[in-house]
Amino acid sequence: MKRLGISKQIILVATLPALIVSAILSVHFISDQFDHISTSLNHHGNLIAKQIAPAAEYAIYSGNIDLIKPLVENIIEENPVVKVQIFDKKGNTILNISKPESTYRKENSILENIFEEDKNIEFSEAILVAQLPVDDIENSLPDDTTNEKSIYIGKVIVTITTRYATEEKVTQIKHGALVTMIVLLLTIAVIIQISNTITKPIRSLTHTVKNIASGNLETTIDNDASGEVGILQSCVNHMADELKRSQSDMEDQLNEYTLELQQTMEELEIRNAELDITRSKAIYANNAKSEFLANMSHEIRTPLSGIIGFTELLQDTKLSAQQLDYSNTIHKSSIILLEIINDILDLSKIESGKVEISSSEFNLVDIIEDIINLLSQTALDKNVELFYRIEGGVPTIIHTDSFRIHQILTNLIGNAIKFTDKGYVYLQVTQGELSDTDTSIKFTVSDT
Repeated sequence: MKRLGISKQIILVATLPALIVSAILSVHFISDQFDHISTSLNHHGNLIAKQIAPAAEYAIYSGNIDLIKPLVENIIEENPVVKVQIFDKKGNTILNISKPESTYRKENSILENIFEEDKNIEFSEAILVAQLPVDDIENSLPDDTTNEKSIYIGKVIVTITTRYATEEKVTQIKHGALVTMIVLLLTIAVIIQISNTITKPIRSLTHTVKNIASGNLETTIDNDASGEVGILQSCVNHMADELKRSQSDMEDQLNEYTLELQQTMEELEIRNAELDITRSKAIYANNAKSEFLANMSHEIRTPLSGIIGFTELLQDTKLSAQQLDYSNTIHKSSIILLEIINDILDLSKIESGKVEISSSEFNLVDIIEDIINLLSQTALDKNVELFYRIEGGVPTIIHTDSFRIHQILTNLIGNAIKFTDKGYVYLQVTQGELSDTDTSIKFTVSDT
C-alpha cells in the first residue's frame, strides 16, 4: 500500500479534528434549534387554545356561536393551525372549522420524511364560567376572584400540524450543514496554506537531494527556511559541497593513478618484449643443445663400448697383478662414464621429446636383486648395510619398461649410498592405488 505524502498527512491530521469539532458543534446547534422549535410549537398551541377558550365563553353561554367564528377563522389562517373544534359541556360539537389539506400537505422531501411531517398535535383547553353570589354582584369588583367558583361549560381543541415545524427543522439542518461546510472549507484552505508553507521547503530539499544523487553536484538549495528545516537546508548544501570536493579529489587521484598505470604498462610491455627475446634465445639454444646431445648418442657410446669391450678382452689375457688392476680400473671407470652419459642423453631426449618407453614383461625381484648385487660392493666399501623388502600383495611379474625401472632405482640407491657415511640404505616396495586395469607400485628409498 502506497503511503501518503507528508502534505496529505498534514492535511488529513489537521482536517479530521476540525471536521469532528464542526460536526459536534453543528449537531449541538441543530439539536438546540430542534428543541426550540418543538417548545415554540407547544407554546404556540397552548397559547391559541387559551386565547379561544375565554372568547368562546360568552358565545356558548349565550347560545350564539356565531360570535366566535370570526376569531376562529382569523386564527386558523395562521400556518400551524389546521383545525379548531369547540364542544359544549355534553361533548357535542358546536363549532368545527378546519383548513383544507391541500393548503398544507405537500410532497415530502427525504429530510421531511425523517421527521414525520404529517403528524398533528392537539391542544385542549376547558371553557369555564365564573359564578358569583347574587348579593355580591353589585359589591364585587371586576378583579375580585377570591370567592369565585368556575363552572365547566365546554372545551376547545386546537389542532396544529408539524409540517411547518418540520420545514423549519429541515431549513435549520441545511443552514447548519452550509455553515459547517463553509467553516470546514475555510479550515481546509488554511490548513493547505500552512501545509504548503511546511512542505514546500521539504519538496525543494527532496528535489535537490535527488539531483545530487544523480550526480549533479552543482545543485544547491536556497536557505530561506527557519528552524529545523533551515538547518537541514544548510546541511544539504554543505553535503553537496563536500561531495563535490571529494569527487574533485577522486578525479585528481584517478588521473594520477591512470598516468602511473600507463607508465607501468609501457614498462611492462618493454620488459615483456625483452623477456620474449631472451626466452626465444634460451629456447633456441636449449633445443639446439638437446638436439646435439640426442644426435650424438651413437657417436659417444660407440667408442665407450669399444673401450669396455677391449678391456674385457685384455682381462682374459695373461696380465700381471698391476696390469690386471689397471684394466679393472679402466673397465669400471668406462662403465660409470657410460652410465653418466646415458643419464645425460636420457635427459636430453626428454627435453627434445625423443625419449622412448618400451614395455616388456619381467620379474621385479630379478631387477631388484641385480641392482643390490651391482651396488653391494660400493655399500660394503663405505661400511653401509644395503637391504630391501617387498610387501605381500605386490605382484612380482609386471609389464613396463624394465630399463627405466633399473635406471631410476640404481640412481636413487646409488645417491643414497653416496651420501650415507654409516648405517643403512633401505628399499621398500609397496602396493599403491588400484584401478580396474592397472596396479601402481610404490618404491621408497630411505637412509640414515
